[in-house]
Amino acid sequence: NVEVIPIQLKRKSGKLRFAEMMRKTYRHLRRLDADIIHAHDLDTLAPSARAARKKKIPVIYDSHELALETHSVHDRKWVKAVWGWIERRHIGSAAAVITVSDGIADELQKRYGLKERPTVVRNFSNKPISESEYNCIPLPSTTKFTGVYQGMLQKGRGLPELIKGIS
Repeated sequence: NVEVIPIQLKRKSGKLRFAEMMRKTYRHLRRLDADIIHAHDLDTLAPSARAARKKKIPVIYDSHELALETHSVHDRKWVKAVWGWIERRHIGSAAAVITVSDGIADELQKRYGLKERPTVVRNFSNKPISESEYNCIPLPSTTKFTGVYQGMLQKGRGLPELIKGIS
């Protein structure tokens, strides 16, 4: 019973595409008959918070990471400054902030002077899993490993650490 509303974008990439996405997301959110808006990460926070304010309903900010520390803003001072402004401007007006770890919750509270610590919602089981449940086979120390890296080649994505780990 979930309705998916695709947002069609004309631009294929770049800053104008992102601005178009934010503008169209805001328009769609304003038309919805909603009691609450869930901003699923920083890239949806601005249109979600704006629509929630206009509709006089709460917004929940779901921060899956410290967005200003990710590979997408690494070495991009202007982009990082814009995202920092967006997060700083809207996080305090969120009815609640949720995140995935205690460290991120503590950092968000400290960074933005939040009155309440963000709620931690983990996405893994607390049940210990044995080696046999993973179907692991103990490997001799002479086993050769091959690292497979899938993703964009950008600073901050952990490629040097992967190489060190398998060499």
